[in-house]
Amino acid sequence: REAWLHNPEMGPREYRGPMWETAMALAMLMAGNDLYITLHPAAIRTMKDVIKWLMGEKGEPTFMSWIGVK
Repeated sequence: REAWLHNPEMGPREYRGPMWETAMALAMLMAGNDLYITLHPAAIRTMKDVIKWLMGEKGEPTFMSWIGVK
């Protein structure tokens, strides 16, 4: 389904795009990909945080603040 369509079961519309881009980028990262084409600033910021976290750099990941499970 399209991320912009009205569907309350899928959660808020404003999170669908970034969540999709983040999930796909994380899957590609774990598969060893080197190039990511991502448009949403939140997805880009999350990927940078995850990469820093995986590399052992200081700081707690900030991606947990907007990812939630109901």
